[in-house]
Amino acid sequence: SLRVCGGSAFTGCESGTIVHRRLPDDALNSAGCSEATEMIGHTLAVMAIRTGVDGKILTCSMDQSVAAWDAATLQRITLVPEAHDRSVHSLAAVSYTHLRAHETPEHLVCRLLLEKKKKNKK
Repeated sequence: SLRVCGGSAFTGCESGTIVHRRLPDDALNSAGCSEATEMIGHTLAVMAIRTGVDGKILTCSMDQSVAAWDAATLQRITLVPEAHDRSVHSLAAVSYTHLRAHETPEHLVCRLLLEKKKKNKK
């Protein structure tokens, strides 16, 4: 899976990682990209990557999970394991609220603690 958006390229790998590279401003005439950053979050192949205007990246995997990532920090915001009863091959334009609807109580507590931690840092 490959997604190019806003000067970045995201590649989904069979290992379950997403590789991010910042593209040069003049990508067509440039010799290379930035160093790769690995985003670790799935256990099987990443099948689709979707970027949104809300600063989120959504990914889905053969491991039946869907994950949301912060586009600025490349950190995983939430992972919904077994979001579906079979592998997830594509992502439609769904809201972050829809993704959160799949959260278990444990995921919700973890996400709220992370959001509180972020808020306290500012």
